[in-house]
Amino acid sequence: KLVLDQNNPLLLDVFLNTSFSQYQLSTIQQINVDSLGGIDTLIVDSSNGLINIGNGIRYDGGAGSDALQLLQTGGTNWASDTYSVGSALGQGLSTIVGGGTAGTQSVSFQNLDPVLDLVPVFTLTVNATPEDNAINYTGGTLVTQGKVTIDAHESIEFANKASLVLNAGAGIDSINLNNAGTPTGLTGISVNGSDQQIDPLARGQFTFLVLVVDTILPAAQSGFGAHGLKVFEFLF
Repeated sequence: KLVLDQNNPLLLDVFLNTSFSQYQLSTIQQINVDSLGGIDTLIVDSSNGLINIGNGIRYDGGAGSDALQLLQTGGTNWASDTYSVGSALGQGLSTIVGGGTAGTQSVSFQNLDPVLDLVPVFTLTVNATPEDNAINYTGGTLVTQGKVTIDAHESIEFANKASLVLNAGAGIDSINLNNAGTPTGLTGISVNGSDQQIDPLARGQFTFLVLVVDTILPAAQSGFGAHGLKVFEFLF
């Protein structure tokens, strides 16, 4: 677990199972976490501030089933959160921008399975690859969480985001939205494509199953009954 010290955010606290170490944040250019074999979890906790270092955090899960958890208890709602899958399975990048003097926290990873992101931000953006993708938004492990998958890439489960943006990128993509629940904090979803991506012969592959975001709006305002859809955009 990586977290800024509660009493002195200029210090980085590092927990490895039951062991504890502390480092001067200003002396760190990059954090490299190599978990090797076994089933491992890296927790990056921004409760006391984003871990803002020049070359970011690099996480190699190695062999086994390894997870990344981006957590925060209380504190600031950050400006933006971007999750991009890599060119190979198990690779990707998470970038959280704090705004103002809060800096940017980036975590690049490889050999990874699921990602859990509960850090409160205004906008979570999920970027697919330039290839043809099957992008799915469904319910998460808990009813308070949403889940986005892109092909066989590592999934991301999330909560505490006001807005979700799905960027399909180039290629001919199938985008399915199928979540009758509402992740904590979510009030809107935007889906971004392009003319090159959605051609007339391929439009049938752009599919919407269930379009429900429960924002507890009156039915007259939403047109979706008790499950009010406050913001939903499709951009091509």
